[in-house]
Amino acid sequence: MRKLIYLGLAVLLSTALFASETDYTGGGFFKGNGSRGFSKSDPNYEEYDTAGFTYKLGAIKDEHSSGEISVGIMDTKTVLNNHVIFIGFDVDYIATLHKRQSHFINPFISIGLGSYYFTGDTDNNNTTYDETEGVAFNAKVGLYLKISRHIEIEAHMHGKSFLWNGSENDTSGEARRAADSMTNFYLGLNWHI
Repeated sequence: MRKLIYLGLAVLLSTALFASETDYTGGGFFKGNGSRGFSKSDPNYEEYDTAGFTYKLGAIKDEHSSGEISVGIMDTKTVLNNHVIFIGFDVDYIATLHKRQSHFINPFISIGLGSYYFTGDTDNNNTTYDETEGVAFNAKVGLYLKISRHIEIEAHMHGKSFLWNGSENDTSGEARRAADSMTNFYLGLNWHI
């Protein structure tokens, strides 16, 4: 229930911020890998696979910059088949080499911040961790490929680093999930209004 409330608030916030100034909307899928770290009481880290979906609204500010707000849902899976669901939203600043939709290929870079929480069965030595919220730091590098006046393909690599408020181990109460980092390849479509 809590994740639906957060997702609903993120969608409402994105609509309120960008509805009157939206220049494009888009969405796509991503896949990659990541790792999670724990506190000093449990210094191990765990690697996992990632996959997810992003929906976004964007506003082009000038010829070479734009802002985006996006809602993302991602699933992480360890080799032991344990899953953790990350849900949250990001606000990103994007700088392009050319004016958007002016060239067939337009490279870009992006930085941003997000607010996320996770839930699910995360496993470290067969223990389960509670839900928690945290901050995400984002960086992207990629290409926009113009297909028509209204449609572009977006392909990028993005890195995310998460700092969590702390997730207490519900069996021993000692280990806390401190941070996550991941790298994903994203492929999606943007519709320019």
